[in-house]
Amino acid sequence: MRLLFHGKILFFSIIILIFMSDPVWGLLAKAQDDDETIEQAITRLVAVHNDDPESHLAAGQSLLSHKAAEIIDHLAQSVVRDKLEFDRFQIDEPFNTLDIWNITGGVEQQGYGTLDLVTTNVTNNAQDAYIICPDSMSNQAQFIYYPRWELRAKFSRAVNQLAYILMGDPDGGQGCGFKVSNGSLYAVYFDQDNVEQTEAVAGITLTTFHRYKIESMDDGYVYFYVDGVQVWSVLAESIAGTGNYAFFRIKTTTTSSRTLHITNFHFDADFAAD
Repeated sequence: MRLLFHGKILFFSIIILIFMSDPVWGLLAKAQDDDETIEQAITRLVAVHNDDPESHLAAGQSLLSHKAAEIIDHLAQSVVRDKLEFDRFQIDEPFNTLDIWNITGGVEQQGYGTLDLVTTNVTNNAQDAYIICPDSMSNQAQFIYYPRWELRAKFSRAVNQLAYILMGDPDGGQGCGFKVSNGSLYAVYFDQDNVEQTEAVAGITLTTFHRYKIESMDDGYVYFYVDGVQVWSVLAESIAGTGNYAFFRIKTTTTSSRTLHITNFHFDADFAAD
C-alpha cells in the first residue's frame, strides 16, 4: 500500500515537471499521428492570424471598436504635427467676417460664428451668400477631386419659403446639396443638362439645427447626409460641375420675413491639378 502511494506521488511529480518545463512541453508532438510540435503549431497559427486582414474586425472585436470610436486612445496633445499630412485643400469658415463672401443686402452676422440670411417682408424677396473658386483654382470644387462639404443650418420658420444650401449655383444649374420648398426638405443636384433633380428627405424639423453634408467618393458616387445619416447617392458624373465652394439662398413666399442661419461651414478636396 505504501509502495503504491509513493508510486502515485512519483507519477504526478513527473507530470508536473513536464508541464512546468517550457522546452519539454514545447517539443511535444501535438498528436500521435502528427509529429508537428506544439510550439511549431502555435507559431504556425499565430502567423496565420497575423496574415489575416480580417483579424479582430468582427463585431465587438478590438480593431473594429477602435476604428469606430469617436475618440481613440491617444493622450491629449500626443499627436505631433510631423505625423499629419496636409494633402488637401481646406476651408473652415468661422464666420468672424463676411469679407470674402458675395452677399446681398439682407445677409449679416448677428453674432460671432453665424451667417444669417434675412429676407424682407415682401413676397419673393430673396437673399444670397456665396463664395467662388478663384481663377488660380477654378476647378477646385469639381467632383473629380473628391470634395467633402458640410455645415449646420436652421430656418426661422418652417413654411412659406424656398431655400438652397449648395456646393453649386442654382441659377446656373450646377452642383448639389439641399433644398427647402415650403416646409419640405430635399436632397438636390443639377444634372448634365442643368435640370434640377430632387429626393425628398422626411422627418427633419427645419427650425432646429441639423448637419448637412455631401461627399464625393472614389467609388464614383456623391453621397448626401443629414446628421450623419445617408439620405441619397448619385453618380458624380451625372452632376453638373461648379465653380462655387458654397451657395446659400432664402426666399420668402409670403408677406413676412424668413431667416436662414448657417454655422460651421467646412470644405475640403484633393488639390486641383490647375
